[in-house]
Amino acid sequence: MPDIPRQIITPEVLSLDFLINLLRADGPLGLNLDPALFTRDVVDGKIRPVQLTAAQIKTLYESNVDTNALTNALLTKLDGLGAPETTDTKTANYTLVAGDFVGNKTILMNVASPNTITMPTGIISTNPVNLVQTGAGTTAIVQGAGATLRGADGALIFRVRYSAASIRLIGANEYLVIGDLRV
Repeated sequence: MPDIPRQIITPEVLSLDFLINLLRADGPLGLNLDPALFTRDVVDGKIRPVQLTAAQIKTLYESNVDTNALTNALLTKLDGLGAPETTDTKTANYTLVAGDFVGNKTILMNVASPNTITMPTGIISTNPVNLVQTGAGTTAIVQGAGATLRGADGALIFRVRYSAASIRLIGANEYLVIGDLRV
């Protein structure tokens, strides 16, 4: 089969009108790019994007239905992130609940005698919960029936008073425990 020479089309050989028709929403590429965003450089003839101010970029972004839909969806999805931190103080053994994993929560275990924090099953939030032993009693994290806790070397006991830890979901009823803990 004979070699067929191919012509390389570069922006320099394209007419601005041809490029604009390619970029339009009803053009063959259907990219929905505004042709007013491009211009041909008078010095070298290359097609370049128009320099826009921040206000012009913001207006273009907000006027595009697709970007607004994406933004609204992201805002809905990200609702609660960056929420103010809430702190609860517990004075006895405590079993974590789903509400402990919402937003940015810290639980202070202010117990004078040895105590436990129980991790139950069924927590599906990917937000961590922060735990601090503030009382003199040693705090241990224990797994409820069906829950699996993963900690470095199995360490699930707070090392000393004011030690801190976090618990995060890593699988179905499987939780990672990270912090100043001992075996």
